[in-house]
Amino acid sequence: MASRIPLLAGNWKMNLDHLEATYFVQKLVWLLRDARFDYSRCEIALMPSFTSLRSVQVLVEADKLKIRYGAQAVSVTTQGAFTGDVSADMIAHLGCSYVIVGHSERRKYHPEDDVNIVDQVRAVLAADTVRRRKLRGTPPGHRARLCRRTGA
Repeated sequence: MASRIPLLAGNWKMNLDHLEATYFVQKLVWLLRDARFDYSRCEIALMPSFTSLRSVQVLVEADKLKIRYGAQAVSVTTQGAFTGDVSADMIAHLGCSYVIVGHSERRKYHPEDDVNIVDQVRAVLAADTVRRRKLRGTPPGHRARLCRRTGA
């Protein structure tokens, strides 16, 4: 049985605009380099606000950074008239490795119950399956996997 790599994840909640997010990621990477951080022993994941995800994606991909990023929430729907919602497909196309599902704040301040959360997980797994099909032939290291800890 392969050993699990610990995950250190930071949920930014509703903080940092896209410019602040870019600066934060650059600073974090510099600090980790200075500390000679061993990415093989612990995975780093950042969950910025949706408005900062694209900026974080560009920075991570352009500089080939060894950190992962993800979304803070996901809609149960794939498209349509759902103002402000973000679909699992949109998250997958941003290259996210993770998405937070079932967070206590979402349960408290939004109508998210167990049934809704199950639907969110299904949406994420369905989007990941579609994305994997589209990426056939792509090296595994370039495939974003949503809900990685579920074994999907």
